[in-house]
Amino acid sequence: MPTLWFSYSRGAYDLDGDEPLMSPYTIYWHLGRFLRDKAHTIGYTFEYRNLDDATPVTFGADDVVIGHSWFTEPGFMNAALDATIRKKFILQPFSHGMVSDNYVPVVLDLWRKADHLFLITGEHWYQTMSQTPYAELQSKSTRVDMAINPALHSHRKTAWNKVGKRGVLTMGNDIPAKGLKHVAELARVMGFRWGHVGSILPETFAHVPQFTHHGGMVLDADKQQRICHDYDLFISLAEMDANPTTLLEASAWGLVAFANRESGYYPAWDAPLQNTPFIGLKLGDLAYNVRQVRRWLEADE
Repeated sequence: MPTLWFSYSRGAYDLDGDEPLMSPYTIYWHLGRFLRDKAHTIGYTFEYRNLDDATPVTFGADDVVIGHSWFTEPGFMNAALDATIRKKFILQPFSHGMVSDNYVPVVLDLWRKADHLFLITGEHWYQTMSQTPYAELQSKSTRVDMAINPALHSHRKTAWNKVGKRGVLTMGNDIPAKGLKHVAELARVMGFRWGHVGSILPETFAHVPQFTHHGGMVLDADKQQRICHDYDLFISLAEMDANPTTLLEASAWGLVAFANRESGYYPAWDAPLQNTPFIGLKLGDLAYNVRQVRRWLEADE
């Protein structure tokens, strides 16, 4: 019997356990469960491998694989892409942050071996993919958006804080692609209360007045409620973020969300024909961003 192989980051989660709240583990849990059920209905067995698993595998000619490739060292998908099997699919975030001398040769070598690429990426990155070294691969790719489960991310915001007391929230790590330094500049100039949830070095932003680091924590319903009590706005000023769920989560909770096109989503002024909830910011235009954010920090309740 042929095998449907799936490879993605699982963290501490299991397909038969509780649903994760955070990506990429949500991808593992939802897609893994779907593929497992689908495999059994089409006469395939199902096997999961973590993306850094380099344990030797014997593939069958009719096997199918879908997963996240591993760039820094040999992993499961490296072997799968070299195998002679029925179909090979890549599922992976993409942004222009992957355009570097270190990444390009490795990524091209791996992705050229795939039959199709499912790229988790914003429209800005996909529409400008032709300007990158990966242009040749766009014809065998499909753009996909991230999503959240509304049952786990319900509306939490019930009241605005008073003018002068409103706070701004950010989430995620502090790799350069996330652009937290641009939020720090905005906070320093405007003096608003800024809180961050995620794994960062808090001393990086010690120079910013009214900065609070809440640590890296899973935001369950109770924590979401507390966060929405303390904060009113959510800002993403990313440099090269592929398609983060943090913007979707903050919007679902009821925070007013701001985004630039490099955040992985088009803000409203960039996509007038689309139903987008994000208020537009512009990377590198501090004066414009100050005006946009001030309107909501000082708006009537």
